[in-house]
Formats: sequence, C-alpha cells, structure tokens
Amino acid sequence: MSTLLEVYARATQSPPHLSRHTVGYGALRQAGDGVLPEYAARFSLRPSAICIHLVDGVRAHAPELRRLGAHTVGVGHIRITSLSQVDLGVLERIIRTSYMTSICRARAGQAALSTEKERVG
Repeated sequence: MSTLLEVYARATQSPPHLSRHTVGYGALRQAGDGVLPEYAARFSLRPSAICIHLVDGVRAHAPELRRLGAHTVGVGHIRITSLSQVDLGVLERIIRTSYMTSICRARAGQAALSTEKERVG
C-alpha cells in the first residue's frame, strides 16, 4: 500500500518540506522575514483528517472527486479520514493536476513581473 508521502512524491517529482504542521512540495516562495513558505502542493495532518490542499480549488477536480471515495471538501481542500477508503490513483491524479496548475501559474506570474520590470525599467 502506498503512503501519502509516496503518492505526493510520484505526483510532484519533488522532495517534501516540513513547515509547521504542513508537508509541502515544490517551493514557490521561501520562508523568511515573517513570511511563510508557499508550496505548489501540500497537505496537513489534523486530529480528525488529512487535509489535501488544492491551489486550484476543489471545483476544478469535480469529475475526479466523484471517483475518489470517502472524503469531504472545504473551499480549497479535501478532507480524508482514511487513505484505505480512497482510490490512491485518483488522489495522485488530483494532486498532480493541482501541482502542475500551481507551477504554471507561478511561472506565468514571474514572466509577467519580468515583462513589467523591463517595460518600466
């Protein structure tokens, strides 16, 4: 059986980083000067559930969520009480899609900032 760390490793091809109560993958912004790190994909362990945070929101994954198995949703995350009650292949696809969306948005934002600096500078 796969662990959640293995699922994230396959989905993101990135090493995990522990930040307080969160495990993040694909650092978009480093911590420092009172700023928390930002990750392209992350999850946190809560007393009652595992929270899978989705940068692109849960609505973007509606078709896959119907096939996921036992879970509940919040605004930007999926809550899972037991990995044995979900389809890990579906979960991996959701994580991979959200991760890639986050990476693409970050790169597009960086490109826009570079273009603006060139135009102004």
